[in-house]
Amino acid sequence: MYKLVSILFLILTLNTYSKELYPLGVGGSIYGSVNANANQPPKGRQTGISLNYIPSINLSAYLPYFKNENIGLYIDAGLNNMSYADKSVDFGTQYQTNLSYLSIAAYLHLNNFLLGVNIGMPLSASHDIEESQLPYRLDPVKTLNSMAEFRVGYQIPVYSNESGRLMATIMAGYQFNGLYSNYSKFDPYKEVIPHPELYPPENKSNPRVASLYIGISYLLNIIY
Repeated sequence: MYKLVSILFLILTLNTYSKELYPLGVGGSIYGSVNANANQPPKGRQTGISLNYIPSINLSAYLPYFKNENIGLYIDAGLNNMSYADKSVDFGTQYQTNLSYLSIAAYLHLNNFLLGVNIGMPLSASHDIEESQLPYRLDPVKTLNSMAEFRVGYQIPVYSNESGRLMATIMAGYQFNGLYSNYSKFDPYKEVIPHPELYPPENKSNPRVASLYIGISYLLNIIY
């Protein structure tokens, strides 16, 4: 924790001397992500690494608090796609669940450093399996919790002019709550991954997704 605080302080200190001041801006963002279950999976399973095939797409805005500092509120609102994967310990088969949420994220923007929370309502859930397809689908409204995700990231200025600015973003996210409203009941793989009768899923193993987002954003400057 001490090292993390020190790194964040260094980033903020270096960016305090940024010469370009950002005005009010509106535009869009697109993010790709790599995900993993940050919770301990049930016995007989291992955590897999999943890559989303569909990027997250957002409307974005920056609202400055001060005229002389790049400190303000940054917002992303749109379609957030994430996933997680379980592997069978016995066979190594990977089972991936793809999730989509209608979400809004609000960040404190501190000289390109982002710190915030992303809240989402589940829209859809689907499964990609290496060897076969599951015989059923999840009903996201009935089986999934709303998403609550902590996010921390950094925006790298790529190009700017009087019209707007292009930024590359790298961001980490961690889900506060479990994915499923009742994991022991709604776990989609409880009848697929070997030995479910020996290792039935328990609610304490409810997946919590950790994500690494990489994307680009473009904001049009609004001068008033």
